[in-house]
Amino acid sequence: MARLNFPEAKTPSDKIRALIAAPESSFASLGDGTHTFAARKLVKPASDMLDQSDRQSDVLRLLTDRLPLLLGELAGKAGETDLKDAEAAITEDFFELIELVLQAGLRRNPRLQNPELFKELVDDMRSSTELLRNRLNSK
Repeated sequence: MARLNFPEAKTPSDKIRALIAAPESSFASLGDGTHTFAARKLVKPASDMLDQSDRQSDVLRLLTDRLPLLLGELAGKAGETDLKDAEAAITEDFFELIELVLQAGLRRNPRLQNPELFKELVDDMRSSTELLRNRLNSK
């Protein structure tokens, strides 16, 4: 917050309001967090829809909360020359997101709008992971 420079903003609350109102191009000099902020702006309509809906989806909530972080990190790694480290960081975060989505289906009363599709996708994933495991073990 201290790095933000909005001449008209004197208090932290003023800075937050200016940050929300500012165009995305205003943040080119911020470095880390810029891409996450832009991604949050992209998913805000979906997040707002979930906030206002009387029905809930654990999967959609996870995606609106976590995808901006993942996309921000991915965009932030664009300038790195060590692809191994960049791939490791992004892959770990991506698999963590997948695990969280799967755990959402394990809850006692999961808030899934389409449990049949969820089951079908999990079955497909099981087949793919088994094939991948076999391939990796054979090398």
